Amino acid sequence: MDNEAVKHKCYLETIQAPIEPLKQLKTTLFREKCIPRVQEIFFMHGIALEIKEACCLVTFPAGTIRQEILPRPPYSVRNRILLPDGYEMQEVLERHDLFSSLGFPDQDFSDC
Repeated sequence: MDNEAVKHKCYLETIQAPIEPLKQLKTTLFREKCIPRVQEIFFMHGIALEIKEACCLVTFPAGTIRQEILPRPPYSVRNRILLPDGYEMQEVLERHDLFSSLGFPDQDFSDC
Protein backbone atom coordinates (compact mmCIF):
# COMPACT_ATOMS: atom_id res chain seq x y z
CA MET A 1 0.00 0.00 0.00
CA ASP A 2 1.36 3.43 -0.89
CA ASN A 3 1.58 6.30 1.61
CA GLU A 4 -1.63 8.01 0.38
CA ALA A 5 -3.63 4.78 0.68
CA VAL A 6 -2.37 4.31 4.25
CA LYS A 7 -3.40 7.89 5.17
CA HIS A 8 -6.86 7.36 3.62
CA LYS A 9 -7.35 4.07 5.49
CA CYS A 10 -6.32 5.65 8.80
CA TYR A 11 -8.73 8.56 8.23
CA LEU A 12 -11.65 6.19 7.56
CA GLU A 13 -10.91 4.31 10.77
CA THR A 14 -11.33 7.54 12.76
CA ILE A 15 -14.83 8.31 11.46
CA GLN A 16 -17.58 7.31 13.87
CA ALA A 17 -21.01 6.98 12.28
CA PRO A 18 -23.81 7.80 14.71
CA ILE A 19 -25.81 4.99 16.26
CA GLU A 20 -29.57 5.45 16.28
CA PRO A 21 -32.45 3.39 17.65
CA LEU A 22 -34.48 1.55 15.02
CA LYS A 23 -38.13 0.68 15.52
CA GLN A 24 -39.56 0.08 12.05
CA LEU A 25 -38.76 0.22 8.35
CA LYS A 26 -40.32 -0.61 5.00
CA THR A 27 -38.50 -3.12 2.81
CA THR A 28 -38.85 -4.45 -0.68
CA LEU A 29 -40.89 -7.63 -0.94
CA PHE A 30 -39.01 -10.83 -0.18
CA ARG A 31 -38.85 -13.60 -2.76
CA GLU A 32 -41.87 -15.86 -2.39
CA LYS A 33 -39.77 -18.97 -1.76
CA CYS A 34 -37.78 -17.18 0.98
CA ILE A 35 -40.73 -15.84 3.00
CA PRO A 36 -41.03 -18.91 5.29
CA ARG A 37 -37.33 -18.65 6.18
CA VAL A 38 -37.57 -14.87 6.75
CA GLN A 39 -40.58 -15.42 9.03
CA GLU A 40 -38.68 -18.11 10.95
CA ILE A 41 -35.64 -15.87 11.47
CA PHE A 42 -37.78 -12.90 12.44
CA PHE A 43 -39.77 -14.99 14.93
CA MET A 44 -36.54 -16.25 16.57
CA HIS A 45 -35.37 -12.67 17.08
CA GLY A 46 -38.64 -10.97 18.06
CA ILE A 47 -39.13 -9.11 14.78
CA ALA A 48 -42.65 -8.58 13.41
CA LEU A 49 -43.25 -8.84 9.65
CA GLU A 50 -46.30 -7.47 7.88
CA ILE A 51 -46.42 -8.25 4.15
CA LYS A 52 -48.31 -5.60 2.22
CA GLU A 53 -49.07 -5.30 -1.49
CA ALA A 54 -46.02 -3.21 -2.46
CA CYS A 55 -43.65 -3.66 0.49
CA CYS A 56 -43.02 -5.31 3.84
CA LEU A 57 -43.32 -3.51 7.15
CA VAL A 58 -40.65 -4.75 9.57
CA THR A 59 -40.98 -3.89 13.27
CA PHE A 60 -37.90 -4.50 15.42
CA PRO A 61 -37.78 -5.22 19.16
CA ALA A 62 -36.94 -2.40 21.58
CA GLY A 63 -33.21 -1.91 21.82
CA THR A 64 -32.46 -2.48 18.13
CA ILE A 65 -29.88 -0.04 16.75
CA ARG A 66 -28.77 1.08 13.28
CA GLN A 67 -25.36 2.45 12.28
CA GLU A 68 -24.21 3.56 8.84
CA ILE A 69 -21.40 1.55 7.29
CA LEU A 70 -18.69 3.87 6.00
CA PRO A 71 -17.43 4.77 3.48
CA ARG A 72 -20.72 5.48 1.74
CA PRO A 73 -21.06 4.40 -1.90
CA PRO A 74 -22.29 7.24 -4.15
CA TYR A 75 -25.69 5.73 -4.93
CA SER A 76 -26.74 3.97 -1.74
CA VAL A 77 -26.65 4.03 2.02
CA ARG A 78 -25.65 0.87 3.88
CA ASN A 79 -26.49 0.34 7.53
CA ARG A 80 -25.65 -2.28 10.10
CA ILE A 81 -28.70 -3.35 12.13
CA LEU A 82 -27.95 -4.91 15.49
CA LEU A 83 -30.70 -6.52 17.55
CA PRO A 84 -30.61 -6.71 21.36
CA ASP A 85 -29.89 -10.46 21.21
CA GLY A 86 -26.76 -9.85 19.08
CA TYR A 87 -28.23 -10.86 15.70
CA GLU A 88 -26.92 -8.63 12.91
CA MET A 89 -28.33 -7.71 9.49
CA GLN A 90 -27.57 -5.11 6.87
CA GLU A 91 -29.89 -2.57 5.31
CA VAL A 92 -29.27 -1.06 1.88
CA LEU A 93 -31.22 1.91 0.61
CA GLU A 94 -30.53 2.89 -2.98
CA ARG A 95 -30.60 6.64 -3.60
CA HIS A 96 -34.00 6.84 -5.36
CA ASP A 97 -35.75 3.82 -3.82
CA LEU A 98 -38.64 4.12 -1.40
CA PHE A 99 -37.94 0.85 0.39
CA SER A 100 -34.85 -0.69 1.97
CA SER A 101 -33.44 -4.11 1.19
CA LEU A 102 -32.36 -6.31 4.07
CA GLY A 103 -29.27 -8.48 3.98
CA PHE A 104 -28.97 -11.53 6.20
CA PRO A 105 -25.88 -13.53 7.21
CA ASP A 106 -24.98 -16.00 4.43
CA GLN A 107 -25.50 -19.06 6.61
CA ASP A 108 -29.18 -18.09 7.10
CA PHE A 109 -29.99 -18.20 3.39
CA SER A 110 -27.90 -20.83 1.65
CA ASP A 111 -30.89 -21.94 -0.45
CA CYS A 112 -32.65 -18.63 -1.35
